[in-house]
Amino acid sequence: MKRSRNALYLLVSLRLANLRTITASSPKATSISRCKPGQYTNSTDPNTLCSPCPAGRYGMTGTSTSDCTGPCAAGYYCPIGSTSPHQEPCGGIEYYCEEGTPKQQKVPDGYYSLPMVSPASTILDDKISEMYRASIKLCEKGYWCKSGKRYSCSEYGTYGIFTGLSRSTCTAPCPKGKYCIPTSPIPILCPAGTYGNEKGNQNPQCSGNCSKGFYCPEGSTKPTEFPCPPGIAGEEEGLRDSTCSLNCDLTRSHCIPKVCMEGYYCPSNSTSQKQIECGEAGKYCPRGSSNYTNVSSGHYSIGVASIKGSYQVQDDVTTRSGQAICEKGTYCMKGTRYACTAGTYGATEGLSTATCSGFCKAGWYCPQQSIRATQRICGSSKVYCPVGSSSPVKVSIGYYSIGGNGPSTRTNQANCPPGSYCTDGVRYLCPAGTYGSSSGLSTRECDGPAEPGHYTIEGSTSSKYAPCPAGRYGIAGMKDPLCMGQTVGHWTPPGSSDPDANECGGDMCYCPEGSITPQNVSVGFYSVGGTVTTRTGQQRCNSYQRTPPLGPKMVELCPSSTRTNETEVPLDVDYYIEPTQQYRYNYTYRKQ
Repeated sequence: MKRSRNALYLLVSLRLANLRTITASSPKATSISRCKPGQYTNSTDPNTLCSPCPAGRYGMTGTSTSDCTGPCAAGYYCPIGSTSPHQEPCGGIEYYCEEGTPKQQKVPDGYYSLPMVSPASTILDDKISEMYRASIKLCEKGYWCKSGKRYSCSEYGTYGIFTGLSRSTCTAPCPKGKYCIPTSPIPILCPAGTYGNEKGNQNPQCSGNCSKGFYCPEGSTKPTEFPCPPGIAGEEEGLRDSTCSLNCDLTRSHCIPKVCMEGYYCPSNSTSQKQIECGEAGKYCPRGSSNYTNVSSGHYSIGVASIKGSYQVQDDVTTRSGQAICEKGTYCMKGTRYACTAGTYGATEGLSTATCSGFCKAGWYCPQQSIRATQRICGSSKVYCPVGSSSPVKVSIGYYSIGGNGPSTRTNQANCPPGSYCTDGVRYLCPAGTYGSSSGLSTRECDGPAEPGHYTIEGSTSSKYAPCPAGRYGIAGMKDPLCMGQTVGHWTPPGSSDPDANECGGDMCYCPEGSITPQNVSVGFYSVGGTVTTRTGQQRCNSYQRTPPLGPKMVELCPSSTRTNETEVPLDVDYYIEPTQQYRYNYTYRKQ
């Protein structure tokens, strides 16, 4: 510390030496007298005493006038008898010494002292200037002055609108929303983007930057002065206006706000472009949304992953950004798009119920997302489509398709009735030779063939539709009255199934083709064909003359089986045959 003080005094001494040299050459110096430096006398009498130079002046040598060498230099004061213009430094900033000052002058309140102006001023002047104050000045607006020193009102959180202030309170404390600096005597509004929530701000930063999500115009008094408008995000601190953006041109006449992103909504004072997710499928948020929007009836929400015209995915269910009207063939509920279910159709846009436009028309079927009641024709008789069909229904076994305008538009099925069979949805009559006594038959064999000895026509419901006619026989499955054919050498009653069941009888009878009973051989005829019991015809004995010969002669002339009369009887009278014995070949005939 001593070293620093010694250095300072050395610098002062050097400066004083320079100043003395300058002053010695001043034209104000008077002629040298016999007096010592700091004294003067105007008497030539050597016995007269010299007087000290008056205060405020100095005498480098003895002079002859009271003006001595000249006035004390500014920044210094000169007591009586001073020998140098720099006799005593003025002493401190609270004092000032104008030129010719006899003693220190205290700086009045409201003023501050100024350093002397030195012709040989150097940078060292600033370090020693407080010791050599040469004048005073009225305290300017925005400052207060005390003990010769000037202070900024703003340093004390105040402002000063008058000159000559002498207290730190100045005019008043710097109000909230403003700051005070020395260069401005009146408070300045805190810049846009900042706020001043306390008194006494001293710089443009005031109390700090405006909070995120809010903006602060000039003079704001709190960090949340105004919330950023809905739909806009204030992501930075220090926002200046309602655009809540720092992305502006140089003049700030055009700023690009950070609007809320698609799929999100931003209420007032939002701090992110993704402040709140839109929420669910029944809501959507376009770009710049301040709140979610409910999806309209008959519409569905769309987004980045769930695009228009496609079914939605879960990836973006909470961040949908728009809506689209439900297309034909679909319906929409609570913002979700669904395909019209199979069996229904959607003929118009904007449907909002699961029934869509209604049920598919009978005879047609509607796959999922159909747009017409007649979306697809049912197809063939093998299938049928009732009202609301999602696909053709295969006709059940033993059933046939009915309804519609033809085989391709069947609407229902029915059980195959007796007398018919059904296959591939088509009803057919049981073929001749078969019968169908039950319902639900599915093969052309129906319930089976006609009973032996009987025949059935097409569509018969009984195995005994009709017996084979007398003279004919039939095995199982006969289709018409002809049955299998006629018997020969045998006879058949109605309903016969065995052509050999009834032999004709003996030589006295014969059974030609189709016989319903044996026929007696005519008198004068003998039976021929077959065996003795299965004669098939008769032949006249050519040797027979009216009355059959008797005895051996007959044997010689006709076969033994020739029918004869033992007595003369009319040729047209047959032998009597007992009804119960008429078919026996060994029956003994007698005359009628």
